[in-house]
Amino acid sequence: MLNLSYPNQGKASRLQWTDVNEAVKSTLLLMNTRIKSSLQIVTDFCDNGALLMYPDKLHQVLYNIISNAVDEVHGEGSIKTNETIKISTSREEKYEANYFLIEIFNSGS
Repeated sequence: MLNLSYPNQGKASRLQWTDVNEAVKSTLLLMNTRIKSSLQIVTDFCDNGALLMYPDKLHQVLYNIISNAVDEVHGEGSIKTNETIKISTSREEKYEANYFLIEIFNSGS
């Protein structure tokens, strides 16, 4: 079940285990009215998206970045056909450290 209480105003964010993939899904659900039907959202999530973090901060960052991607694709009030936003998550191990990547691409100009 998705937590639709975002943003959690008035409550301090707590450090907790959060599934980044579910955070992306719930952010997209909240943005549903801003995403036009001619805009395609493609997701490619890694298997394990759990991280110890401040979930409210993650939701705010995701909302701002995805909102910017949607605005860029929409441009000056018109959308070209086949416009796409792709969101992917992955884990990498580099230089003896673990990294979690969230990549957001848009087909806007």
